[in-house]
Amino acid sequence: MLEDYDEIGSDIEDYDDLLGDLSDDEAEDVGAFMVMDGYELDGIIDDVGASPRKKKLARAAKRIKIKAKRRGIPSKRLYRRAKQKKRAKRMKSFGGKSMSCGVQAPCAGLLPKNEPVYDTERLSATQAAGDVTFFAIPEGQSSSVSGSAITKSKYHTNMTAVKMLPVPQRFDVFGLSWCMDTATVAALNDIRNKCAVIFYIGNTPYATLRLSLLPFYSSIQAAYDGTNGAVPNIAWCTGPKAEYDLRTFDLDSGVLAPQRIALQENFSVILKIDSALNMGAAKDICFTLHGIKWTEIRQG
Repeated sequence: MLEDYDEIGSDIEDYDDLLGDLSDDEAEDVGAFMVMDGYELDGIIDDVGASPRKKKLARAAKRIKIKAKRRGIPSKRLYRRAKQKKRAKRMKSFGGKSMSCGVQAPCAGLLPKNEPVYDTERLSATQAAGDVTFFAIPEGQSSSVSGSAITKSKYHTNMTAVKMLPVPQRFDVFGLSWCMDTATVAALNDIRNKCAVIFYIGNTPYATLRLSLLPFYSSIQAAYDGTNGAVPNIAWCTGPKAEYDLRTFDLDSGVLAPQRIALQENFSVILKIDSALNMGAAKDICFTLHGIKWTEIRQG
């Protein structure tokens, strides 16, 4: 029986490729074509109002059904076989260099940009225990988390609205990282060992972890050697593009899928300070969401 399947494998692949262009819901709908009678398929193909893609799928299904009938293969089993081949192909891709990132355009017309979303807050040297919310104060507005006000500029943030992106933007979140001003080793270790981070989309916490687990970048003040007392700034980081991976494994597709921030959906990062900090001086702390920003609508 498997030999019979393979004999019409090219048709299965054609159908499978067509199926792969559709969403899961659309794929389930057109999958019903495989178990339709011939006259119903003819009706779809002849239907003036049917979309070109739907007609194309119907033709592919009919071609497979004709060959399957000649070999006595039930259409339902043939359709399941096509889906198994599709899933196996995806899983093979997941294990190799061509692994899919699991990204699908949120809607027609939006253009993807490899542009992060970032936000900065200034903490006082002895910032008290409590929560500090990031991505809540956009550019041009004043923030006084540390007790002394700062006016957000492009240096501090690229947010233009409170906890959300402007219309029509969406964002697919791949990862999270943070950075801070030039600091001593003691100051950096102080904040890393006293804080936790929660990443929210809407009211759902998608990640909760200690700050020390997040990739970071900072310019550290440290003694050059033990003789001359020089204190140059040494870049201390876990990699120029290192980030904590926030994607989740999708069992159906076999790929790592990003967390999507939908149209005008709230999101934030909460820095939870467990006990009062002792950093020696006020410091700017910046959190960055890495991913794909879906932005301007394509013209024409």
